[in-house]
Amino acid sequence: MRAIAITSGLALALVAGSWLSGFGQQTSGAQGGPPEAGIQVLSTLLPGGNQQIVVFDSRQQSMAVYQIQATGKIQLTSVRKIQMDLAIEQFNAVEPLPSEMRLMRQ
Repeated sequence: MRAIAITSGLALALVAGSWLSGFGQQTSGAQGGPPEAGIQVLSTLLPGGNQQIVVFDSRQQSMAVYQIQATGKIQLTSVRKIQMDLAIEQFNAVEPLPSEMRLMRQ
């Protein structure tokens, strides 16, 4: 069953790559590629046997997360623009906070 999930995940990455290449986007393999390439794909095997595929689009500053079950069922679990997330200076941070570190440097 894991072979089906891994094969499905790679198939998703290849299909996404083919589809996006029609729009002038470059794709990277399951290991990712340079950020300037536009699209990066990260594949992770989760403890329950499901596979998670995360697709990052650095040009659009967005990401999508897919879960692939051992049966081969693919489900889109989340899509998000991360531009505002990356603009936050601190969130759920622990000490020393960024503002405290700036004070230490002065």
